[in-house]
Amino acid sequence: MGKKRLNGFSNKIVWGIAILGVGIIIFFLASSPFNDWSGVRNAELFGQYGDFIGGVVGTLFALIGFILLYQTLRAQQEALDTQKKDSEKQSFENTFFNLLDAQQNITNQIKVTVPVLTRYKYEGETREYEGRAFFQFAKEELTKLFNALLRNDYPGLYDIRMERVDDANVDNPDPWDMGPFPEEEYERRMNELIKERRMQFALSYYNLHGKRWRLLKDCNPQKQVQIVFYLFFQKYHYAFGHYFRHLYNIIKFVHQYQDTHKQTLMPEARRLFIKETNRYVQFIQAQMSSYELMLLYYNAFCFKRSYELLVRYNFLENLPEEDLVYTWHNFEGPLHLHKRADLVKGI
Repeated sequence: MGKKRLNGFSNKIVWGIAILGVGIIIFFLASSPFNDWSGVRNAELFGQYGDFIGGVVGTLFALIGFILLYQTLRAQQEALDTQKKDSEKQSFENTFFNLLDAQQNITNQIKVTVPVLTRYKYEGETREYEGRAFFQFAKEELTKLFNALLRNDYPGLYDIRMERVDDANVDNPDPWDMGPFPEEEYERRMNELIKERRMQFALSYYNLHGKRWRLLKDCNPQKQVQIVFYLFFQKYHYAFGHYFRHLYNIIKFVHQYQDTHKQTLMPEARRLFIKETNRYVQFIQAQMSSYELMLLYYNAFCFKRSYELLVRYNFLENLPEEDLVYTWHNFEGPLHLHKRADLVKGI
């Protein structure tokens, strides 16, 4: 906008000087002593008139030439600057979308093999989780650990010797009981037993023994979130640690591009540029599942720089608090999430 005003002002000056110059020529051409309207041409006076016009009007026309030359040079410089910005933007976009493709490849290559219980027993069975299925598995594991902290008593670690007791209690009920369990009661007891043993198995797998459990239970909720996620991270960082590192560097790449170029722009252009570059961060978010966003939320509480970038770009704006393990994990602060109902209202 400022450049258009400047060009318009320069054009007005050029036209003003040109009209002034032509007016001077006509005025003095029709004035004595250069023109006495006798029709007789005086060579000496005509020569003086030419010298006068060359000295005064010639200077004005030279000024016009200078202004036009300046405008031409400035237009060329603007064209070069535009070409440079277009080239830099093209280079940025190529790199950005290559990084985005690499992120998808990293996601697809995540693979873990974990030991699992066969109902309430450990019989050496394992299960594989690949790609985005790993993030759903992550939520299930975090849920087990957080559930253990909600109990009033320590659940204990998994002990293979429990299996014999479990078999006796489930399959061969106490003879003093009134007959065999009804089917509904049997299923209820079996489900409770499976749930209990899987929780104990998880505590054993993450080495969350009684002393650690009591210390963790006494922590404030945000500290609990940090430690529980860190226990999970320690176990599986080999599989997904680079996922979050690479994701952080993509967002940082956009941030550095924006931060570098916005300094050279006028306020209005700066606002448009920031709005445009923020869309690239939205592209990253759009490719992530709700389970990925959920795990990213917990990851942010352990890594300060990641937390700051997520806040800066409102990266988790589409993650409802209901997608967390528990809604009370939605702490007050810069990363506070909305309820799903509020997100739907905003559509």
